[in-house]
Amino acid sequence: MYSRIRKDKEPAQRRVTLSVTSAPHGRAWLVFLVLCVFAILQQYAAQPSSSLPRPIVTLATSKLRVSRELPFALRSLLHQSLRPEGIWVHVSLDDQVAFERAVSQLPSASRRLFKHELVSIRFVKDVGPATKLIPALATLLDAHNYSMPLVVLDDDHLYSPRLLEGLVRAHVETGRKVAVGSRGWRIRRDLHWGVPMPEYDLHVHLGWFLAQPYRAGILTANDAYLVLPSFFATSLCLDAVGQPSATKPPVLDPFNPANPEAAHLVDDIFINGHLARNCVPRYIVPVPGANVDVTRTHVLEGHMRDDGISRARANDLVLRHFKDDWARENVWYELGGRGEQPIKKWLFSQWFIVCEQGWRWFWGR
Repeated sequence: MYSRIRKDKEPAQRRVTLSVTSAPHGRAWLVFLVLCVFAILQQYAAQPSSSLPRPIVTLATSKLRVSRELPFALRSLLHQSLRPEGIWVHVSLDDQVAFERAVSQLPSASRRLFKHELVSIRFVKDVGPATKLIPALATLLDAHNYSMPLVVLDDDHLYSPRLLEGLVRAHVETGRKVAVGSRGWRIRRDLHWGVPMPEYDLHVHLGWFLAQPYRAGILTANDAYLVLPSFFATSLCLDAVGQPSATKPPVLDPFNPANPEAAHLVDDIFINGHLARNCVPRYIVPVPGANVDVTRTHVLEGHMRDDGISRARANDLVLRHFKDDWARENVWYELGGRGEQPIKKWLFSQWFIVCEQGWRWFWGR
């Protein structure tokens, strides 16, 4: 009798012991979740300084991304803490009919995004992935508007609500003489693209994890970067005249013989190469929140197959074309991560950012 009662009580005792032991862990998780919610709300509550210049956002898209990726990107760009001057969406002239048909078939809430006063759909000549920048850059150069900030980004991300504010603020704080971005990497000395997968995180860096700006060779549009038209019109090199050139910059035409043969298949390396040629430094800068990749369709790889070239080969060709410009900068990535690495935020801060990123992925904005 006594032994049976004792056995009956043992599970209850274990449950009590377990609940007491796990209580501190439960409280820690509760505190962590509360802090995450606070970090998320802070992203939307903070107001930028009224003195910050409003940038033009420029991107390119295709008919294949009308139904999913592009609405996500537009929605996040229309909910920025720093309101953009405009959102210029560039579409190939060859895609115009199919693009307009795809937009007309969207639900009304998504169609309204394309009719927003800030959104301008521009049908242009397709010059490859650099179409996200080249038509906008040409428009501003023709208007002699050399100081308008241009934020260049892809059409397949949910962008952090304070992305534009973070990039513009960093640009202003650096004296408006450098290009800034929220993702990038340094170039290998052997001028090959990419690194072994185990050292990817030592090579590619994200601004939302950084505590201080980090000099890069390449800024990437898939997480946004900011440039000025003057960076392409005027050289900042010590031996340069310092005035806009009377001729059109070669960056405006990837098919120009002065450019590498694969320039029409590469955008980030091609554009950063021209910045390097004009002695414009590039920095990955700390930004308040993370972007969310929502890619479902892939278009560029098909164009590369049509041209009979791999992505790695195309990138290598463009890297080697600008070899003298990279060498003058002397900003290299050392294999194995042996070179200079950026200073990052505390791990706890990085967790908050990942939490906020996951919440926005779930919410879709």
